[in-house]
Amino acid sequence: MEVRDRIGGALLYRLDTANGRITIGGTTGQITLSIPDTVTSAWTWRAGVYDLELVAPDARVVRLIEGTVTVRPEVTTGA
Repeated sequence: MEVRDRIGGALLYRLDTANGRITIGGTTGQITLSIPDTVTSAWTWRAGVYDLELVAPDARVVRLIEGTVTVRPEVTTGA
């Protein structure tokens, strides 16, 4: 999965199984995306586009989802 500033644009963030940001669960095939708050709190960009592609055992690439991303800074910071 890549998040870019626009279609074909600069890469803002990448999630994959190699970097541990994507896990695929056993027999159910549940896909979990994980981005730690220490990462998102450092982002200076506020919007982008993404798609999530899966690679099938026969090497076919299948786009599963796509859309836009909006990053909104936290309002309540605790005291």
